[in-house]
This record gives sequence, C-alpha cells and structure tokens, in this order.
Amino acid sequence: MRLYKMILLISVFLLSCSGTRQPYYHGYVYDEITRKPVSNVLVKENIRGNPKFTRTATNGYFKIENNTQYFSDLIFSDAQHPPDTIPTAWTQHGEKLSFTFVTDKPDTAFLRSKNKL
Repeated sequence: MRLYKMILLISVFLLSCSGTRQPYYHGYVYDEITRKPVSNVLVKENIRGNPKFTRTATNGYFKIENNTQYFSDLIFSDAQHPPDTIPTAWTQHGEKLSFTFVTDKPDTAFLRSKNKL
C-alpha cells in the first residue's frame, strides 16, 4: 500500500511539473502508404458519455479541447481507413511516462488503408 501511494505521488508530481501538457489534443493524420495528409477523418475521445470530437482539415491537422484532469485515448476513423485507437498517455514496462497529442509539438498518426490490410 505504501509503494502504491509513493508511485501515485510521484506520478502526480511529474505530471504537474512537466510543463508540456497542453489543454488540448492536437496533431496530424497521414495515410500510411501515400504519406499524404488525410482530411475529414473523425477524431474523438475514447470516453463514455459526451466525448469531444472534430474532423481533420485538408492538411490533416486536428485540435480538440481537453480541459479535464485525465487523458483519454483518441479514436481515428473515416471511410477509407479502419478505426484506430491511439493512447495519449502511456508507459512501457514501468519506465518513463510518455505522452502523444498533448505536448507542445503536434504528433502524427499514420492510418492504414482498408484495401492494404
């Protein structure tokens, strides 16, 4: 129990001091094969209730406000690509906590075409 509390305290400290978290998700969406931006892709939070969502612009850029205290996975979908879910906060084997789509620099998602599956 003591170890759990210590891990929780360290996690909260790192999140509050990182300075990189933005109050929104943002990034670009490209086709995995053509490497061209994909417009009109639905990007939404993977939460129950009332998820926030948007569609990508012609240059593949999206931005969704996130003023909550937690991170949500993002779901990307359109007619030419199967749905894909990407975590916005994750860790691998207990190492450093990593973030996607919530830092100063926009991240990029590459979607696989349905006909290439």
